[in-house]
Amino acid sequence: MHQYEIFSAQQNREERQGHLPSTNTPISPHAQSESSNAPATNGKLSGGSKTQYTYEYLAQLLKDKKQLEAFPNVFHHLDRLAEEEISRVRVSLFQFEFAKDAMSNLPEPEGDVTTMTEKIFVPVKEHPDVSV
Repeated sequence: MHQYEIFSAQQNREERQGHLPSTNTPISPHAQSESSNAPATNGKLSGGSKTQYTYEYLAQLLKDKKQLEAFPNVFHHLDRLAEEEISRVRVSLFQFEFAKDAMSNLPEPEGDVTTMTEKIFVPVKEHPDVSV
């Protein structure tokens, strides 16, 4: 028997015993029904058409990314995919609507643009490494 056939036979047996969902529900931990508001095993919450992520999912992604760094220049695609997912989750978790609204309510700038500079004196004897 091939590995796929063994997995299928084991899956069918577990389905009959009630350990796995039926075949009409997604088996992948990354698949989530759009109508369900229950948390998925991968840290995603789906409400309506927008997917929301959890902080635990972000922590797990960062942990996985750190483990991938143990093998530099080996898993190029996995590293890129992990970075993309981390970015997507960060944007979803830390993007606040009130910040967008506050920026849109700012008045238009008036007058000329002014650049200000400040001169700071650093004692050379105390800080010889600083070169200005």
